[in-house]
Amino acid sequence: MPSDTDHHGQQNSPSQDEISADALLNKCRTLLKELDKFEAACLAVRGHGTTSDIRPLRNAVASELKSLERLSSKPSVSPRTAHTLRSSNLPFLSAVWNTAKQHTAIVAFQKRFYWEYPWAPVRTSRNPAANRKPRKKSALTDIVASNGSLWIKVSTISESRLLFQLAKAGWDSGGEDSDSDWDGGKVNGLAGPDGMPALSLSEKEDADSDSDSDDRVELLKIAEDLQRAAKAVRVRYAQPKILFVLTKVQEGSNPAVDAILESIRATGASIHCGPFESTNSTNLASPTAPFEALIPSPHPPLTDTLNLDCTILLALASDLSHQPQTPEPAQYASIQRQIALEAATPLLPTALYPAFVGRELVTAPAAVKRMREIVAQIGTPGEKARAAVLLGESDSVGLSEEERLRDWTRTSMHPAPPGLRLPVRVVDEDVKMEELPPVAARVDAEVDLSEVNRGTLWLGWKNGWLTVSSNRVVVKGVERVIGAWLDELDEKGGGEEEVKVGLKGLSPGPEVWICGVARSLIGKDSGRG
Repeated sequence: MPSDTDHHGQQNSPSQDEISADALLNKCRTLLKELDKFEAACLAVRGHGTTSDIRPLRNAVASELKSLERLSSKPSVSPRTAHTLRSSNLPFLSAVWNTAKQHTAIVAFQKRFYWEYPWAPVRTSRNPAANRKPRKKSALTDIVASNGSLWIKVSTISESRLLFQLAKAGWDSGGEDSDSDWDGGKVNGLAGPDGMPALSLSEKEDADSDSDSDDRVELLKIAEDLQRAAKAVRVRYAQPKILFVLTKVQEGSNPAVDAILESIRATGASIHCGPFESTNSTNLASPTAPFEALIPSPHPPLTDTLNLDCTILLALASDLSHQPQTPEPAQYASIQRQIALEAATPLLPTALYPAFVGRELVTAPAAVKRMREIVAQIGTPGEKARAAVLLGESDSVGLSEEERLRDWTRTSMHPAPPGLRLPVRVVDEDVKMEELPPVAARVDAEVDLSEVNRGTLWLGWKNGWLTVSSNRVVVKGVERVIGAWLDELDEKGGGEEEVKVGLKGLSPGPEVWICGVARSLIGKDSGRG
């Protein structure tokens, strides 16, 4: 529904005096058509295990379209209708989409992130115990890009509207001699009422924990809230970066506006002033070509060498991955579920093979030992034969790559792509704890790691190799412990160089691609005991 403001509480004020309902309607239809094509492109590669949550943006555009269709059906444009057209939220929605198209790996639109204020009591209950519970706060970002590592906030606020907010809040520019650094949580470049420095978010929460209203300018409030939320999130061990896109603001045109921009940057955010121009994505023949960069990747950046854990070795050998299966009542529920998943999204051609081609595949001795034990105990003849090829324990060792791949796929419905480098190389390297960052000892103590987990993760961490695993529980436990350690370093104010020394030139933790639900060996069914 058109409104006087966009969802930031910022007025959309087009420069033209009169806006044609038909023109807005055509733009809205074009935007909706592009979003539908992007959604189709995401679904076309959904087998890779990821997609983009486009629904919030699409729903907003669809709602705007219905409103514009109602307005365009009216025989004459009344003053009220004209005002509604001028207040359309379409410019903001278009700005969000145009901004998204200039970035990569879009995970979501209109995503809300939460964090807690453990010191802020909740005063909504008569029960004192309930009032001591931490209060959750949230911040809304318009675009989550770069596979989650970049949060983008788009604003169509004009400079005149921003100056109006400054005046309404009683803010005053500190002038040319003022210092706009972020100092102890105070924005020195802007002064509050009576010339007093502006209170930071934490100070205001301490002063009035039950009130969300304060004298901060909306954009600065959003920047601080997003920074709070980002500190509660880590993507590949790093907190997300924040980018503001201010489509109608020009830096250097007004000192008061520049002071606000500097205050936003002082929170750690980056700023892009001016719009991202629209690009034509509707006339290309391929449904996915114009959107390939926008579709999120199913995995972290791939290294030249990939470290496979036992779950992936078993998935590569399993009959479930190579031959069509029919669920049977006597089978374990987990096997039945994997059969259904494989039928819908084959693991090898949609996920593993594309990532493995052209890369060296390695594994740890502990993973190989465990795989051999499982294959020997419950493997079918086909699974035993594939395990032998996979580990270089068959007659295929002396064959050419083409002959080896033909041997590998002899009993498979999925052809092996050229460049799949078999066998997997076993790296017999005993990684010592002292070769890893000090947090490794904490991970070992707090996470229930098996010998296989430890051997595989330590090997990948030490050598900087991406580890491929389907053991989500273990990987998330490792990430949780390392994230807590990094948070502690941040709270202590440890310098960047100190952190680098502690990491010994390595990543803060093992880089792991959690590859969805892997495939077990078909094994003994439950009816056989």
